[in-house]
Amino acid sequence: MGFEPSADQEGQLRQALALASTGGAHAIPSDWLVNDCPEIWTDDGGTRRCFWYQPAGLEFSDMPERYDGYLSAI
Repeated sequence: MGFEPSADQEGQLRQALALASTGGAHAIPSDWLVNDCPEIWTDDGGTRRCFWYQPAGLEFSDMPERYDGYLSAI
């Protein structure tokens, strides 16, 4: 017993796959050198900030230890 998408769902899936296959514009993380979970992304539309954690989730100070270049000492 498998999942059978409706005609509308199949049409939406086809559109999404066609859009994804064109490559399109890609966002590039701007803070990847100083942040292990980049939040600042730049694309043709400008710069966007993504907040990956929920308000009740992980909370870090402005510059926690995880931002330090500790791997360069290895």
